[in-house]
Amino acid sequence: DNQPGGPTAVGAVSAVRFADARDGWVFGPALYATHDGGGSWHPVSLPGQVLDLAAAAGQVWVLGGTCEVDKGCTGYWLERSPVGRDDFSPVTLPVPLTGPAPVPALALQGPAVYVLDNSASTGQQYHSTLLASTDGGAHFSRYEAPCTIDLGGRLTAGPAHLWAGCPTGTLSGVWRSAARGAAVAPGGTPRAPLAGVGALGGTGSVAGAVGRGEAHRGGNPLGGGPPPAAPPR
Repeated sequence: DNQPGGPTAVGAVSAVRFADARDGWVFGPALYATHDGGGSWHPVSLPGQVLDLAAAAGQVWVLGGTCEVDKGCTGYWLERSPVGRDDFSPVTLPVPLTGPAPVPALALQGPAVYVLDNSASTGQQYHSTLLASTDGGAHFSRYEAPCTIDLGGRLTAGPAHLWAGCPTGTLSGVWRSAARGAAVAPGGTPRAPLAGVGALGGTGSVAGAVGRGEAHRGGNPLGGGPPPAAPPR
């Protein structure tokens, strides 16, 4: 599917997601929903531009921002709704997603929710912070992520692991969690900047990263990865 980016013209859409045969959304930065398999679409009103969207375990999650074209985003927010209706409500995070900062990343793994926060509001001065919930967003824990707050990154959740693609300016790294985001370890360093990162296969033990005309595969993690920035709550 398409990867959403930063702020664009109001009313435009750039990506599509479906939770099942009936419920789907087109977004980026506007949001339109269908609940009859694409037979009809209607706009959904939210407090800002929609930057990313994911659906799992009967819930659709929207990551948005307070953004202006050519000026970037000054803050970000997270809302969720049951997939079968447009009943969005704000999700309370342990820290605000402030800006200006690279767009946060969003990934779902069943009821587990992961947000890559690139702001400095968490007290991290260099590394991004991974906000992780394993109970559908009722509680979040904070961990140090391998990406940096100035460049951000992308998240992809497989059946057993969480994968992160982190640009470094001239290179990119692919990182894999040891257990549902609790710690991350490098799975390989592609020679070209990443365009995307994804989990392949039924075990979630292999990640594919696509760069500029190159494909890279990372297998077992190298080492145990850094400890979490804060103990799970």
